Amino acid sequence: MRLALLSTVLICGAAAPLAAQRQLVTQPVDSGTLVRIRLDSGSAVRGRLLAALQPGAQALQLCLYPGRQCSGAADARARTLEISAIRRLDVSTGNHWVTGALIGSVLGFLAGGMAHGFASDTDSGGHPQSLMPFLVRGVAGGVLWGAIFGAGFDSWRHAP
Repeated sequence: MRLALLSTVLICGAAAPLAAQRQLVTQPVDSGTLVRIRLDSGSAVRGRLLAALQPGAQALQLCLYPGRQCSGAADARARTLEISAIRRLDVSTGNHWVTGALIGSVLGFLAGGMAHGFASDTDSGGHPQSLMPFLVRGVAGGVLWGAIFGAGFDSWRHAP
């Protein structure tokens, strides 16, 4: 019984230092990279790295984002975060403009088809219209507005 209790205490005690020794990144992350950080406290911070983040680093420096660019580590918007206080680090991979454009094209196609149906309603005195111009305009408008909308959403991946 004592051996089981002692084994449990030793295993649990050994797991705590292992969690604290984990590396946040396995490859360097360049300075200027837009990052999203989840802290152990549950809050999130976004910013651009002021210095490259190397594996085994103890802290990272960033400039809060969005906002003006920091002039250096002494800037009021600059922050230094201890690696031990960070739960997760994500790096930006761009935005979702392509996904927005694809979704917009489908919605534009449907809207163009509906517009054709309304314009060609011969029951209420309308004249038959060609379908293609309605579909082309609908898809073009949908792609444009979808890309604009999708560009407003950042795309993230876990830091390497």
